[in-house]
Amino acid sequence: MVLTSSPLSPSPFDQTVLLTNSDKDIHPLSVSSTIHTIVYPNEKEMLLGFRDFLIKYDPDLLTGYDLCEEISEILDRAKDLNLPKSFPYLARPSSTSLKPRSRQTYNASWVRAQRRMAGTSNREYIELGCTGRLVLDMRQVMEKEERLRTYSLNEANEHVLGKKLEFLSATTIAKLSASDELDDKRRVADYAVKRAWAGLEIMRKNASLVSAVEMARVFGLNFQEVFMGQMRRMWGYDSVPRAN
Repeated sequence: MVLTSSPLSPSPFDQTVLLTNSDKDIHPLSVSSTIHTIVYPNEKEMLLGFRDFLIKYDPDLLTGYDLCEEISEILDRAKDLNLPKSFPYLARPSSTSLKPRSRQTYNASWVRAQRRMAGTSNREYIELGCTGRLVLDMRQVMEKEERLRTYSLNEANEHVLGKKLEFLSATTIAKLSASDELDDKRRVADYAVKRAWAGLEIMRKNASLVSAVEMARVFGLNFQEVFMGQMRRMWGYDSVPRAN
């Protein structure tokens, strides 16, 4: 996780928090000047620590690349591990549960054929439903604003920032995590932290938060509606008094 009070530019108060159930010495390499590593005895404790940390820090904005999908997977994993039913209560106030919902948008040819007002990309995505916090999923932003081939984080990072990210498959990550070599575990930690930072840097480079807030303000939309990719009909009524 990256904690910041500056959504527009790097700040000396930016912090990186790495939650792990591995070795405490897997401190990532030079990604951020301030890195805190918190080690838990097992995966259950790590997920509970993640929830407690989020509630305590109480952020106004949650952002990242494919953020909604990843948090939805964390909630599913919490169910698999039989964590307390209070685990999904990550919204604001903390007595409110997250309510992830699957949404579908469709490509332009389907829209024309069916004569419906819908989105411009044929993809199923997750709407997080986080009451009291703004949610800015940078993948949804990139799909709305840019024309890329795959919309992977690696491609988006190279397109926006001009830098390449290392890619590790799930199999490789599992193998490195299970290794007894400290350098292998450090590589995984470094990989995770760099990807977290990449999502934040893409948001800063594109000024995505400012653009979304301004669009919501001008068109009278809910913040999340800005990224739904749907056309909305707006009606205005102006009452002009008749002259006698």
